[in-house]
Amino acid sequence: MFRTLSRWHGDIGFAALVLWLLLALTGCGGGNDEPASEVPPTASAVIDAAGGSLVGPDGVRLDVPAGALDAPVTITMTRTATGAPALLGGQSAAVYSITPHGLAFQKPAVLTFPSAALPTQSASQTDVLRAQPGGRWDVLDVPFVGTEGNASVLLDGLSFYGTSGMGSTARSPRSGVIENILGWAAPAPGIESPSAPPTRRIVEHTVVRVAVSSTVDPWCGGTATVTSTWLRRRYDQSNFSYELLQKQVRAVAVENGSARAMFEYDVSVGPSTEDYMFAGSSVCDNPAPLPPNPPSYSGFPNPQAVYLHAVSVGLPIITQQPVDMQAAPGDTVNFTVAATAPDTLAITWQRSDDGGASWIDTGANAGHLVFTLLPAQAASLWRAKVCNVSEKGSNCRDSNPVSAGASSSAAPWQPDSLMAGSGTHSMAIDSSGNVLSWGSNNGGALGRSSHGPAPARVQGPAMRSVAAGGWYSVALSPGGQVYAWGWGGNVGAAIGSSTEDNPLPRPVTGLTNVAGIATRYHHTLAVNNSGEVWGFGPEESLALGPLQGHRSVRQIPGLARMRQVAAGERHSLALAADGTVWSWGENGSGQLGAGAAAVGAARATPQVVAGLTNVIAIAAGSITSFALRRDGSVWSWGDAALIGRSGDATVPAPVAGLSSVKRIASGHRTAWALTEVGEAFGWGDNLFGQVGVGAAGVLVSLPVQLAPALRFVDMAGGEFHGMALVSTAQGRRVYGFGGNGFLQLDGVSDTNANAPVGNGVALP
Repeated sequence: MFRTLSRWHGDIGFAALVLWLLLALTGCGGGNDEPASEVPPTASAVIDAAGGSLVGPDGVRLDVPAGALDAPVTITMTRTATGAPALLGGQSAAVYSITPHGLAFQKPAVLTFPSAALPTQSASQTDVLRAQPGGRWDVLDVPFVGTEGNASVLLDGLSFYGTSGMGSTARSPRSGVIENILGWAAPAPGIESPSAPPTRRIVEHTVVRVAVSSTVDPWCGGTATVTSTWLRRRYDQSNFSYELLQKQVRAVAVENGSARAMFEYDVSVGPSTEDYMFAGSSVCDNPAPLPPNPPSYSGFPNPQAVYLHAVSVGLPIITQQPVDMQAAPGDTVNFTVAATAPDTLAITWQRSDDGGASWIDTGANAGHLVFTLLPAQAASLWRAKVCNVSEKGSNCRDSNPVSAGASSSAAPWQPDSLMAGSGTHSMAIDSSGNVLSWGSNNGGALGRSSHGPAPARVQGPAMRSVAAGGWYSVALSPGGQVYAWGWGGNVGAAIGSSTEDNPLPRPVTGLTNVAGIATRYHHTLAVNNSGEVWGFGPEESLALGPLQGHRSVRQIPGLARMRQVAAGERHSLALAADGTVWSWGENGSGQLGAGAAAVGAARATPQVVAGLTNVIAIAAGSITSFALRRDGSVWSWGDAALIGRSGDATVPAPVAGLSSVKRIASGHRTAWALTEVGEAFGWGDNLFGQVGVGAAGVLVSLPVQLAPALRFVDMAGGEFHGMALVSTAQGRRVYGFGGNGFLQLDGVSDTNANAPVGNGVALP
């Protein structure tokens, strides 16, 4: 037997112990030489959820643990006494059949073969198979180790055979196989012959990526250790040996019954064709306890052999490396690399979105890479793959990785608004992206077929941000598409509708790749991924730039590299990537921030607001404007009674008493600031209690803290009410406060509130 195994080892390069798994028909009993009248030995037992055992012919035993079956089942074991099918080469072997087939075991059942089942085995010989949930059986230690003893087990139409002259052992579910070899240099490999290992033509140094994939059983545990080896096979006349060049080990998570890992080798070969093998295996780290008579997992994993043929191809020389660029999304980026090559120079640009762990081709094949930076690429890396290509192959080197992104002081993109309120209705987005609306459905502002005031889901796709106008609503999807619904006089043209009311969300035509939205009463603004500002609304509104005589979507001229937008009643703000603020529209209360001399002088052309730098967020009330600077201070200008400070209201100045602010928000005539620790401060018109400080009817001229016991996440405001998003032990809730004439506070209560109290609206 061992001589036979050695000969087998010489043929394939490893001592491979193979189990033959062949399809067979249940109960076929091919090769039966016994009289037809003989009754095969049979044994049966009823096994229920408590488990049990069935001892069949020749002492073959089936052990079923408790909990493996859901209901009682009569299990029968039958031996066909007249031998196995002819595939056994004419040798006699018993066939054991278990019925019913396809038993849905929930825990592993174990089949044990005593020595009596095999004619020539020693008294200590024990052989095990194990059932998987769903009726599939795995061979753990096959009952064919001797040179003459043979047996076959017929389970669900699958027969396991063994023959003399070839040893067999477990095809271990813990052994890995090479799934693929990746990353070879061009040109593609040639194949010497169908029976020979493939020949790969590579340069002197080639990075080889080897994927090792291993199937594991359900009781393996959560992790496995995967091992990969790189071997060189040496020939000495008729003998050969293996030289271990490198071994790599990696712990991986077991997913869907598989342990998989990718290994990378820097292969360096000699001047002639050599024979290499890459092998892989895996071992469960924390397998569940196995049944009695545990299986042996001995045996070698299958290697994959390959001939590596070294060719001499010179490396290119990079004469100019690309350098980092500082750019904002929407900017044009131009990376440059220069190189020389002994043969033919080829340059391919690549991008990495995971810090250099993996790279994808960008499609550019020149010394210059010119592209428009997208927001999602602000943290990406780029490099040039510079290759020398000859008839023999290619040899490549990579340029330095470079980045194109805004500096750390640049303004961030507009944060999503999870709440919005108008004069008559409110909205909020739950954790699944569903928009809930409540209050009045004037003009179809609630965006749903059910028009009741109680909170209900808006009909339409998931959203990431919402904004509320007078009698209409706007939302932004995760993919950058703007949707609008409600009063047709404001949004009908923008969504391609001629009706007065548009009660269900419809995409706004002419707007794509949007990063942020804002609206206040009549008009809506959007900033896209390229930093452009677009809008729609009444044609007479200077808040949309120069008069153009239509309500459809149009770009606001004079703005580039913008990151955020804010909409007042008749004026607009935009925040640039460099931290400056731009304003345009009406200026009756100084809300443009242009100084006392400019009060009352409207302008359609955006201009920078003097005296503001390092701004990271903006907000606008009906006739007020606010900016949050990177140092956590809040600046305001506009109507003197509503900006939360004293002094010249027509130019930006800091609001006293506020520090460490991380977010600002505004209602029609109110404003709020949220600190890093979740505190909220509010000021402005409090006629209905809409500031939320616990009293109504008194103007709040300076910031006052709201409900110190609450942890605030966000704020928003409508015309006569405010909204607070609060984190509680029961989850997130929206509390409304202020005027409630349209049930806009929570859609249920019909009384006003002057603080964020009550049941609120739960956001699941």
